[in-house]
Amino acid sequence: MKYFILLFCSSVLLFSSCEKKEDVVIKKQGDTVSTTASTVKDSSDSSKKIPEADSTNSAAGNSTLNESVSISSSEAASYINKTASVTGLIADVVVREKVAYLNFDRRYPKNTFTAVVFPDKYKEFGDLTRFKNKTAEVTGKISTFNGKPQIIMNSVSQIKVKER
Repeated sequence: MKYFILLFCSSVLLFSSCEKKEDVVIKKQGDTVSTTASTVKDSSDSSKKIPEADSTNSAAGNSTLNESVSISSSEAASYINKTASVTGLIADVVVREKVAYLNFDRRYPKNTFTAVVFPDKYKEFGDLTRFKNKTAEVTGKISTFNGKPQIIMNSVSQIKVKER
């Protein structure tokens, strides 16, 4: 039994020391995504590349990094967990102590989409009421809150007023 354990441990050590990690760069439509691959030598002394899982790559070929679609505010509910540029009329702006809402198309609760700003960003955005009754484009990852699509804005660069 001792010999079996010794042989098993030696085998594991031998095979694990043959693995070498290296960076691989994949370019797709102008975006650069880094991933990792392992080079493993087998008994015939030929090297094989084995790609490893990378959280930046999508499993089913969904959108790549920095890829964004342009949609209207009424379409936002169909793009949950996707990055998009959402355009629509900001019908109402509500600024509260703990959160500010830019409600698109109609006033809450009949709004179709909301852009959200938290108090730690109020200074960066300035007077949010200046967006009321303006057509604007908000870019970011669409999530939901209470069944409504939203984008949480962390930078003023995420919102652009559109000319009518």
